[in-house]
Amino acid sequence: MSNEQLKFEQLLARHCALALCKQKTANMFHINRNCINDLDEMVNWYNRLFAAKGIKIRIFQSKQQRVMIYVYCPKLVEQLLHDASVVKLLSKFNYPEDDMEKVFQYLEYRLNTCKTFPHEIGIFLGYPLSDLIGFLQNIPCLYVANWKVYSNVNESKKRFKQFQETKDLLKR
Repeated sequence: MSNEQLKFEQLLARHCALALCKQKTANMFHINRNCINDLDEMVNWYNRLFAAKGIKIRIFQSKQQRVMIYVYCPKLVEQLLHDASVVKLLSKFNYPEDDMEKVFQYLEYRLNTCKTFPHEIGIFLGYPLSDLIGFLQNIPCLYVANWKVYSNVNESKKRFKQFQETKDLLKR
């Protein structure tokens, strides 16, 4: 295994353990393109490796030096994109409906053109919709861990504990 591949795997384990284990819809991290020679080929290689497991990696902000690596379970993203409440929220930001590729293309557009990070990305990361809406409405949160929690604090604490156990296991 090359040093670059090891570095990429460490980043995947550190930032994307939950998506890799399908405990969460997706995870993401940013990386400078110059950290990995031929990052596109590295991502293609891992996509071939993960295909049988139903996991994909996508590069967002692909024309920039600092790119976003998005690791996701397409089946879980598809389910989200068919949820009426999610569709309603995304329509407020002018997202197209139902077609995951078109939605991702529009997310790419939003990532490249918004002055601030587009907060609706929480949908694509599998954050609870109630927490994302609370964040967008700027109401006081009840708890903070992996994200700001606006409802179901006890359930969220259980999830965060499970998330940490999975991250620790995958890092080892």
